[in-house]
Amino acid sequence: MQLDRKFRVMRPVETGRDALNEPILELQQIASGWCGEVPLSRERYEALGLSGDLEAVGLVIRRSTVLRGLRSTDLIELDGLFYSVKALQARAGTRRGFLEIAALREVHDG
Repeated sequence: MQLDRKFRVMRPVETGRDALNEPILELQQIASGWCGEVPLSRERYEALGLSGDLEAVGLVIRRSTVLRGLRSTDLIELDGLFYSVKALQARAGTRRGFLEIAALREVHDG
């Protein structure tokens, strides 16, 4: 497995309140590094309950304290596109500490 794609993890952080007392959120980088992309099988795609106009990617990354604590609100930037975290698990069959992330984004035609 080659870790040949650069990624960044962005977390929405409340930076204040607006005039209606609604939170003002700003994306802040909490991690970055290199990842490898693995295909998501049709079975995995369906097990995650995915359907419709979604692009799903499987990413393999080195385990770290920050990355083990990913939240469903965190975003992964990959090739200038933002993906939401759908699932996170230890990578099976690896001796070193790797994680596999299922990430998705909405795809709009036209």
